[in-house]
Amino acid sequence: MDARRLPARHGALWLLAGFALFRRHPPLMTAITFGYLLAVVVVNLIPKVGPFLLPLILPTLTAMLANGCRAIERGKAFESETLIAGISEQRLGLIRLGGLHLVGSSLLVLFGFALGEPINISDGIDQAEAVELAGDLAVILLMASPLLMAFWFAPLLTAWDGVSAGKSLFFSFIASWRNWRAFTV
Repeated sequence: MDARRLPARHGALWLLAGFALFRRHPPLMTAITFGYLLAVVVVNLIPKVGPFLLPLILPTLTAMLANGCRAIERGKAFESETLIAGISEQRLGLIRLGGLHLVGSSLLVLFGFALGEPINISDGIDQAEAVELAGDLAVILLMASPLLMAFWFAPLLTAWDGVSAGKSLFFSFIASWRNWRAFTV
């Protein structure tokens, strides 16, 4: 598998393609997008287990969202089977991806705790605390970037192409790395 290297302008083209896809069927695109977001919020709100359950099911939710977008792009009739295409066949790989996502997210949270005492912003923050908060957020974003890059394409590589969890993370990271200019735009 070889990831193409795209120029920076493709980042803008990706955005334009997203708007073009939305214009093809605005109600359906809105419904599947808000359905995805609603599922994420509802699962995350489940007491005690939600924050641990969400990373486990996020690859499957991402594949379902992408299946809906792909059906709209191809002009296919939209049925309930459309959203779950490829998921049952690759269930184990998607669950493994979810487990790896949980481990990576947990490590990021632990790293965030290691940065120091949390800042209470409910009473307002002064200039020094704002600078410290911005620095901490920059460090967390820097640490989260490899995880985001690894999981950007991984659910689709697993669900659509049957690539194993480990390989899909590797190929996703490499593809994101090679196209950092387009992602930056």
